[in-house]
Amino acid sequence: MKLTDEIRNKYFDRPLDTNLWKASYEYTALAALKYVDNKRYKHLYHADAPDLRDDVNSIGIEVTEAIDPKRARTVGEMLKYQKCTRESDKLKCREKIYEYAEDFDKYGAVFPDRYPYHEQEEIVAAFQNKLQKIKSYRANGFKRLGLLIYMKGRIFMEGHRCFDEWLRDAQKETLEKFDFVYILHLDGLLYYDFSTGEKKHVTIPWEDGEALLKLGRMAAEGEIADDNPIWS
Repeated sequence: MKLTDEIRNKYFDRPLDTNLWKASYEYTALAALKYVDNKRYKHLYHADAPDLRDDVNSIGIEVTEAIDPKRARTVGEMLKYQKCTRESDKLKCREKIYEYAEDFDKYGAVFPDRYPYHEQEEIVAAFQNKLQKIKSYRANGFKRLGLLIYMKGRIFMEGHRCFDEWLRDAQKETLEKFDFVYILHLDGLLYYDFSTGEKKHVTIPWEDGEALLKLGRMAAEGEIADDNPIWS
């Protein structure tokens, strides 16, 4: 995948609409997979149930986000606050924001410190929430099913070392299981294959990671279509 200057130099003058958040990180996941291994994922495209599909090789990849629900709600309230015109509405948003955030302004917020155990809880919860959907994906004929967990920040070193163990434990008692898992984070892409035990990490340079995020948003907003040559 070639990240063009049009994508690298893209400037957004407003926050992304909240109803496009999910599509944005799904397209970002698609872009990251093609960036890391375009030969393997040549036929992968954005779809639904699961979110990414390769009909040629019978591969389906669901995409989900690992995030603390309280933090997610707070970010949503911060975006709502920016659009409020009435002081009474701003006050309601501000009260909800301070239920979790320690401080905030137009540039961002100060959130409580995160520790490795928070990250483990978020990753495992995101994984387990998708296990129940595997049966329906298998019914659609996919031979291999995977999950890509999207994270906005950097992953702790403990996460690097132990994510595969956490997720093996998370699905060891379930009848239906994912064949593989990815974790897309600020510095790269982690991968684990449950059947072979293969585990690897691919580093993505910061400037390329930023471009992949921009591409994901541009696709979600319809500026870059699904049939654009960038995906081939």
